[in-house]
Amino acid sequence: SSGINAEYGDWGICRSCEIFIPPQTVHCDLCNGCIVRSRGHWLGIRNCVGMLNYKFLIQFLFWACAFSLYSLCLTFRYSGTSASLSSAISFFILVVHFYCLSKEVRHLSTREVGLAATMAQVFGRGNRLFWLFPCSSSISSKPDVADM
Repeated sequence: SSGINAEYGDWGICRSCEIFIPPQTVHCDLCNGCIVRSRGHWLGIRNCVGMLNYKFLIQFLFWACAFSLYSLCLTFRYSGTSASLSSAISFFILVVHFYCLSKEVRHLSTREVGLAATMAQVFGRGNRLFWLFPCSSSISSKPDVADM
C-alpha cells in the first residue's frame, strides 16, 4: 500500500471495482461504478452526479425553476388571483427546484478556490453566456488530476 501511495500520490484502490481511483472518488453501489467528485445518487434522474455530469444537474435545476415560475405565472394569469390546486402544485414544484438549486450553488461556493473558479471548472472555460444552455464545453471526458 505504501508503494502505491508513494508512486501514485493520493490515488487509492476501489474495494468494489478493484481499480485505481483518483482522490475525491467514491463507489456507488446503485450505479456499480466509481464517481469522481460525487454529489450522490439522485433518484429523480436515476443516476449518480459527479464531476462529468454536474453541469447538467445545475442546468436541469435552473431550467426547472424557470419553467416552474413560468407555469405559476400562467396559472395566475388565466385563473385570476384565486388560489387553485394547479397554482399550489406549481408553487411547490418551484420551491423544491429552487431549494435544490440553491443547495448545489452553496456547495460550489464552499470550495477553496472560490465560486468563479469552481463554476469555470464545472461549466468549462468557454463563453460564460453558454453556461446555462446544454452546449458543449471545454470539459474533457478525462478528468485532469491537477485540478483535483
